[in-house]
Amino acid sequence: LVAQNDYVDKFLTQTERSKHWKRPVMIKGNAQVTIQRMEPLNFESDESEDVVLAILVDKHTTEKKSVKWERVGNLNMWKWLTIEQVYMLNKLYKTTGDVGLVLEKTYAQLLMTDGGLRELAVRSFRETCKELLRVILGDENYDLVMDMYDFGRTGEEIREKLNQFYVQLSERNKKYANMIAPTCMLVYNIYGLSSVRSPRKINEDNLFVKQMHWFTREQEIEIEAMQAEGARNENLLAKILEYYENLDSLSQEKVSEELKQFCQNRVEQLLGTDGLEILKSTYKESTSAKLLLTKFTQLIENLTNENERIEASQVGVLCQKIYDAESFDFGELMSWLSPDQKLELGHLIQDHEISDDAVYERIFEFYEKAEHKKKMDARKIIESKCKRFVRRMFGNEIATKLEDHRLDKNFTAQMLSAELATYAAEIKDKKNRIKAEKSIPICNRIYFGYKGDCFCNGHSSVCGPFTHECLNCADNTYGIQCEKCLDGFEGNALIGEIGCLSVEKNNEFTECFCNNHSTECNGNGECFVIISTFF
Repeated sequence: LVAQNDYVDKFLTQTERSKHWKRPVMIKGNAQVTIQRMEPLNFESDESEDVVLAILVDKHTTEKKSVKWERVGNLNMWKWLTIEQVYMLNKLYKTTGDVGLVLEKTYAQLLMTDGGLRELAVRSFRETCKELLRVILGDENYDLVMDMYDFGRTGEEIREKLNQFYVQLSERNKKYANMIAPTCMLVYNIYGLSSVRSPRKINEDNLFVKQMHWFTREQEIEIEAMQAEGARNENLLAKILEYYENLDSLSQEKVSEELKQFCQNRVEQLLGTDGLEILKSTYKESTSAKLLLTKFTQLIENLTNENERIEASQVGVLCQKIYDAESFDFGELMSWLSPDQKLELGHLIQDHEISDDAVYERIFEFYEKAEHKKKMDARKIIESKCKRFVRRMFGNEIATKLEDHRLDKNFTAQMLSAELATYAAEIKDKKNRIKAEKSIPICNRIYFGYKGDCFCNGHSSVCGPFTHECLNCADNTYGIQCEKCLDGFEGNALIGEIGCLSVEKNNEFTECFCNNHSTECNGNGECFVIISTFF
């Protein structure tokens, strides 16, 4: 499948960290890569985010042969490339039409990554190679090759099968096969697969690990070894959790949707459809993570098989971690209240005629009336829980940013409150958004010290009810507290209605005319009177 040429030799020797590359194997000695400039169809896509490839291939069916453009755009599926890198790769493809060259250059970028970013890069690259292989070989042949890879066939066996398919390809498809093979076989480590890598018997019950498409090749090999040794499902789940916890926060966010779907599938498999529906109903109806965990524990206890109970417990540990960023119990903010106070609040919350604001006001009354030591303890609890709330709901980066702003004297309590409200409004999931909105008033009042006042530096008297941001800022100002001058205006928005003047007007007062009574003027061109000149 691979034909060598001078460019490939140069690329392999000059690319930084080229020691990771292995020289392509010559499978068909007389094959020559011919690059013909083609004008692909205008596929709609956002090329600012992904590398878009479009290739013209021959399609064969039982009825006819056809030529069809196919679009492949997964190289940056997990956003591991920078915008600049995406732009340059798209530009390279548009000017050369050489898929192989684009893959080689992208692989060079992959070799520069490490950690969680490397995992995302490998996953994106493999998705692209799989799609290219499917387009070139056709669905049936592609499925055969991937089955061989998934079930432990050696690299030699896979290359032999690919060569069988290669000789049956049209000249057009052979050209693309020659282009993609060197890099894609490296990405899938076909050259490095052990010659003694024999097919293994896999326990069908633990095939759920195949749902994890974000594993690195090293992790896949480790999981395969565990399966071959007959590892129990709970041990495989613990290993998956270990891989997840070793990812950075950005990578965790990117793989979380896949893991959440896995959690639902595994829970349904272990507890049945009814069990899953019970948990879903509990999750929708309650804001208490503790209640959800209690219900899950009860369902596990109903299982009669000990192995299933052990596995279900490990599923719970994994899935609780995956959903951790979203699970926050509003009750945690009120753990400092006395039993009688909690009971009173419980009645208020259950009364549909009592507004949330009234409930919050009662909590603040309890806090303000608390004795000194109890009040200090309550403050510590609330501040700690609010930090935890922000971290869980919005992630470590935003939590750190808010805490830095809280300690920065340039940020007022009103600004902090507005910033937190903005983050909460951006939560897409309605249930989690409601959780956030219920916790924000207490955090605003005690953690940020914001008491609901509307201060706009004299440029407005109206604030948003939830964001607390000043509305309709006048006098050429804008900002949470109308504290900034609009573009085209300069000055100080904090000194009232004359604070922000147009740049043109300010320029009118560059000279100071005071009839020799003064040499200094203010920003409006008004003379500063020097008393000594009158005596």
